[in-house]
Amino acid sequence: VGVLGLITPDTAQLAHPDKIAGITFSDPVAEAKKLAAEVRAGSDIFIALTHTGVEADKRLAGEVPVLDVVIGGHDHVALLEPLKVGDVWICQAQYRGLFLGRVDLKIDGKKITKVGGRLIPVAEELPEHEEVKAMVASYRAKIDQKLKEVVGKNRARLVGEAEMVRSMETNLGNLVADVMREAARTEIALVNGGSIRASIEEGPITLEDIWRVFPYDSQVVRLELSGRQIEEVLSHSVSLRPGLTGGFLQVSGLSFVIGPSGPRQIRVHGKPLDRERLYSIAITDFMHAGGDGYSHFRNSRNALLQPLLIRDLLLAYLKKNKEISVASEGRIQRRP
Repeated sequence: VGVLGLITPDTAQLAHPDKIAGITFSDPVAEAKKLAAEVRAGSDIFIALTHTGVEADKRLAGEVPVLDVVIGGHDHVALLEPLKVGDVWICQAQYRGLFLGRVDLKIDGKKITKVGGRLIPVAEELPEHEEVKAMVASYRAKIDQKLKEVVGKNRARLVGEAEMVRSMETNLGNLVADVMREAARTEIALVNGGSIRASIEEGPITLEDIWRVFPYDSQVVRLELSGRQIEEVLSHSVSLRPGLTGGFLQVSGLSFVIGPSGPRQIRVHGKPLDRERLYSIAITDFMHAGGDGYSHFRNSRNALLQPLLIRDLLLAYLKKNKEISVASEGRIQRRP
């Protein structure tokens, strides 16, 4: 079996630039064409393992017909059964372990004569693997006591689902941006929605909840931008495709309206944005490094990495405010 791995060129914007320094991401279909004959010649079955999305997988199947199967990801589509393009079968099992994807191939020599497949929901009725269960339990026992520590109480659900925090204002986005702005002592804070990875339910908040929201060691960078540059940053934020990219910004100290032509009515603490003035801003280190396509910060002034993990800032806020209730405030509005 020959397996060819392919990833979306969007990785150049989606991954932390420091983690992919020196790596070039090119068109996966073009790369597959270069390698297809070599892989096909050395294998009975040719599988592409991709992270490019179903539409890109369809293009791949159409332009590299020597493939047998494409097992894909990236756009989180649940293909209930394999999709056929020409003689190539495409499979995807949504995301986050919600389904186990199964593909059955009947093979005669180097030819697939029959294909079957289905998605198996990972639910309570699915039997656990006892050996794996015991392994996980041994690790959970070591960390559960700490992770179950209650660090605060939440009176209103804090919304952090990807489809929400990457496309509109949410109360969790507001809270995170607020604690960043307060800690960095800036006028404005901007946080990419993709750095927020989970919601927090109403009720007791545990340390595990905070780690689910911020599994990465995201830090705060303090810098200065002109009002004109802030306009450009917000234009980039609202131009990104919701869901697939985490570049949509949650904000603090700032409000604006999203219209057909982009952001307008931008206000800082209630006052119209001055395009010529410099503003102090707190952002994530991911954004400062150019993540999600934010090259704008290369031209910022007085950039300084703060020794502050956003996760720790949120914990400090909860320590100070034992019971919280955060609402959306209309900082970001969409109007025709």
